[in-house]
Amino acid sequence: MKSASCPLAGGALALLTLLSGCSGGPAPAATGGTSAALQATPLPRIDSTEWRCVRLVDAGGRQVDVTDRPPTLRIEPEGRASGFAGVNRYFADVTFGSVTSPPEPLRFGPVGATRMAGPPERMALEGAFTA
Repeated sequence: MKSASCPLAGGALALLTLLSGCSGGPAPAATGGTSAALQATPLPRIDSTEWRCVRLVDAGGRQVDVTDRPPTLRIEPEGRASGFAGVNRYFADVTFGSVTSPPEPLRFGPVGATRMAGPPERMALEGAFTA
């Protein structure tokens, strides 16, 4: 399988950056003069799970049909991300973020992808997912 650098797949991976800020509950309150930074709640684990796109809106604000085979993202604990974009597969190295002060984001790169063509509706799905 040939692979090539694909900057469009980075947009799909940027979606995961938004997920990295999600929390399972409220942050604990600071107590007795201890700074909140020292009591930072760890980020929830997002690795070893296949994330599936269930709703997608294109750059023009139109909903894109996500049907029988939705785009996916999987992050392995070893620091590799991969997934399906609608027609092609993509992959990247991952550097996990932290909640230290200052916080560090989840980072992807370099990103690569296969370069196959598909039916117009699948290419539209992939285009919206990777935009």
